[in-house]
Amino acid sequence: MRDGKVEQVGTPLAVYRFPSSVFVARFVGKINEIHIDLRSSTTARLHGHAVEVGIPTTTLGGGEARLLVRPEDIRLVTVGEPGAIRGTVSDVHFGGATTTVGVAIAGTRQSLRVADVTRAITHGVGDEVGVLLDTQRALITRE
Repeated sequence: MRDGKVEQVGTPLAVYRFPSSVFVARFVGKINEIHIDLRSSTTARLHGHAVEVGIPTTTLGGGEARLLVRPEDIRLVTVGEPGAIRGTVSDVHFGGATTTVGVAIAGTRQSLRVADVTRAITHGVGDEVGVLLDTQRALITRE
């Protein structure tokens, strides 16, 4: 509910995985909001970068948008892993079930909230990492 109106109806899993709006996405859990430039119906670039990522098919056309990705859909991996975006860790902030990792990608900092359920985040400031985004489970919006 928002302002006395129903925003979305569905099972908890459906609402979490496929939120109908940014409000719903934020309400039901933590979310990363990554600024992108839409290049086609299936590709985008991180805003201000030449780094391209595949995205769920969208009808929004070109221009600026946001890619909303859950923490469990982002993994920090070894540099060079196929599909990974190369970056350098600029800061790390433990937050319980999620850890916020600042990653410098092509000279711009991305703040990424990453699930740390296995306590596997061992990267420190200055480490080079690969960032894998499961964009097929993401929401694309201009909200």
